[in-house]
Amino acid sequence: MLYFANVNVSIYQVTEREIRVSTGFYHKLQTLSGVMQHAVRYIQKIAAIVFFCFLGLLASPSSWAANSLTVLPIDGDTSLRFSRTASFARQSRQVKIRINSDLSKKYEIRQRLLDPLRNDQGVFIDREAINFYTLQGSNASGSLYQLSPVPLDTMEQVIYTSSANGNSDSFIVAYEFDNSKINASGNFLGRILYTLKPIEGGMSEETFILNVYLTIEQQLEVKITTSSQGADLLRISASDNNAQGNITISLTGKTRERIQIIQQIEEPLRNEKNESFPNEALSFLVSAQTGQTLYASPTNITLKTIPIYTSDAQGENDIVTINFNIDLNRLNTVGSGIFQGMIVYTLESNGVMLKRLPLKIQINIERVFEIAVEADTAGGLYFSNVTEENSPIEKEVILKIKTNMTKPYSIVQKMAAPLTNNQGDVIPAELFTYLGEIGEGQKGEVLCSQWVPVKLGDTVVFNSNANGDASVIRMKYSLKVPIDTKAGDYRAQISYALVEH
Repeated sequence: MLYFANVNVSIYQVTEREIRVSTGFYHKLQTLSGVMQHAVRYIQKIAAIVFFCFLGLLASPSSWAANSLTVLPIDGDTSLRFSRTASFARQSRQVKIRINSDLSKKYEIRQRLLDPLRNDQGVFIDREAINFYTLQGSNASGSLYQLSPVPLDTMEQVIYTSSANGNSDSFIVAYEFDNSKINASGNFLGRILYTLKPIEGGMSEETFILNVYLTIEQQLEVKITTSSQGADLLRISASDNNAQGNITISLTGKTRERIQIIQQIEEPLRNEKNESFPNEALSFLVSAQTGQTLYASPTNITLKTIPIYTSDAQGENDIVTINFNIDLNRLNTVGSGIFQGMIVYTLESNGVMLKRLPLKIQINIERVFEIAVEADTAGGLYFSNVTEENSPIEKEVILKIKTNMTKPYSIVQKMAAPLTNNQGDVIPAELFTYLGEIGEGQKGEVLCSQWVPVKLGDTVVFNSNANGDASVIRMKYSLKVPIDTKAGDYRAQISYALVEH
């Protein structure tokens, strides 16, 4: 079977101008083709050079060996962050330092504080507030340094040295902030620089910078003052006019945690003779503006460690006052001198000590050695309207001894002149008698327990016990008037003196 197709043929007339244009375009194509051929040959040469260089690298492994240093906190963050915290709390974070090295050369890791931490007000954190140490046993090889806490310094500190063949390794560094040494609040930012430094040649240094962030809330400031106008001494004078003193602890700011104040007598009160001050002679009570006090009424001081105050749940502003009072009536057996001791107030939160406030306490007991005479007349014994009818006439004198000398003493009765009236008439000595009585519960010895004549001059009428305890003595005087005695008023000049043994 035959198939036929129709073919249409179109014949165009080509002019001379069109032939010239076509020929020029052809020559241009030939020229462009040559340029492209040169470019291809040039690229081929470059490719060959790169290929042979790559083969050279493969032939020399030491030419591409390297080392690297990375520092990352263990908690997974990319920076060393210390969470928002109340004042006085300690907080610690750890970072892991990893070294990858295949150069077989010994190296060391150094550290320094590149930018000290400061807040947006430009306040820097105290150097003593930031400590660090390397965690012993956290490395696989090499040697760790700074195993005990030391301040983080702006000077370089070596913290690790590799093994002799420069093995890859990793180790842990712990950083600790002591907020009790930070006197500012706010957001703090700083940077730590780590350097991998070759000990031998053939290596370049590698560095790593770690950002450090710390946020401190408003500080709880603690201030202690005393009635003695000082912060480290409470002085109380055991006199009739001043037997009290107080300590004030001011809390400013807040911790967001409950605070407790603990009282402890660290050193008991003793004088230069090593005599102890009796606890029952010193009492205290505690008051506060907002918190709860545990001793709101006078309580004898104790050597036990006792809590005296608890703040509210936020540990906010408060003023705590501890008042001390000396019971003068209980000082009869206390010797004179300056009694000194140490009292410590400790601020705690959740069982952790926040602040320790030691304070010296001093009680000054002045030397007391005196006798008080109570009689119905001053300047001696006075007998008025003396007659035979009112005979005998009796008088009484009470002697009260105050002393803290803790030494024995005597009472001496002094009679300067006989019992005489204004006209100079004298009552015979044997008619003027006396006796002494000691008060109930008092100690000592009366030497005139029976009626005896009052003698001119000095007469010992009482001796204390060996400790020289205070006493009360009652002296009784009796005057018998004979028939031939002239009526009138008679006076005897009698006085008393204390004599220390």
